[in-house]
Amino acid sequence: MPVTKNAILRYKVLDRCFQNKTQNFGVKDLIDEINKELEAFSGPSVKINRRSVYYDIKFMESKQGYSIPLKRVKNGKNVYFKYSDPDFSISKQKITDRELNTIQNALDALSRISGVQQFGWVQEILPKLKDTFDLKSTSKESISIESNIDLRAIEYLQNISEAIKKKKVVEISYSDFRSVELNKLIFHPYYLKQYNNRWFAFGLNETAKITTWNVLLDRIKKIDYVNTKYIPSDTDWYMYFHDIVGVTRLDKDIEEIVLKFTKEQAPFIETKPLHPTQKIDWVGDSLIVRINVIPNFELENLILSFGEKVEVLDPKTLINKVKSRAFSIYKTYNLSRLR
Repeated sequence: MPVTKNAILRYKVLDRCFQNKTQNFGVKDLIDEINKELEAFSGPSVKINRRSVYYDIKFMESKQGYSIPLKRVKNGKNVYFKYSDPDFSISKQKITDRELNTIQNALDALSRISGVQQFGWVQEILPKLKDTFDLKSTSKESISIESNIDLRAIEYLQNISEAIKKKKVVEISYSDFRSVELNKLIFHPYYLKQYNNRWFAFGLNETAKITTWNVLLDRIKKIDYVNTKYIPSDTDWYMYFHDIVGVTRLDKDIEEIVLKFTKEQAPFIETKPLHPTQKIDWVGDSLIVRINVIPNFELENLILSFGEKVEVLDPKTLINKVKSRAFSIYKTYNLSRLR
């Protein structure tokens, strides 16, 4: 089934029209019915045209779609669409073997996290899904998901998530890496992000008046709800993270980062891009990679993680920072040999 925006909604509207026993629907009528639903669901800017309707009908008739029994009824110059089986509906169709297999794989993946306290709902729903679709548990584990289930972050993941959904203000007691003393923060949570196997909560630090403050969940010691009016965020979090690697967004301009990778490292970079803006070119035996981001500490760490297999070509400021940190690593090992 094609994954296109509003596709399921369109198929349901067409299904309803094709079932109608008292009213005839031509292409123009179908377009009008779909556009009314789309406007109610997505706003007036979303419209469908004649070509799209014919494409949807073709898909619904195909084996990859719903195999609908559709007939064309001619009335003069007009052509109307109806089901040849008046009792047919796509909502009554049985699930396909391919869809069953997809559900089975999803359940296998879910079962890997079912032992985590905060994901107890998975343990509750798995038997119901398996019974509904007559699915069997696999005897051997075939999926492994890297998880932080042993970290304290998981304890507070659900708390922060609930606070975001319910628009609740919380008081967070936490410790940073530079002090063992507890800090307290009145926090309006907006967004959760996982990076490098750690969870970060972003929101308004009411005391500091910073709207994009972040708290590392595994540094939290306690969370309490407070009776304070929740201040919503107007930050587009997708765009906030789009221009960076990691979670730290500095007040700097976006720069083009140019890196040179060895031939051995190149396949890994080609198949797993460093950033959505990545562009690549081969120059001799080297892969030249360009990304457009705001330089930060996480970017430096990412580059250093490739060791001798990468060289920063531009900008100069990033070259100097990576060079300085690489030299510090060299000095650490060099001094250790002298001990």
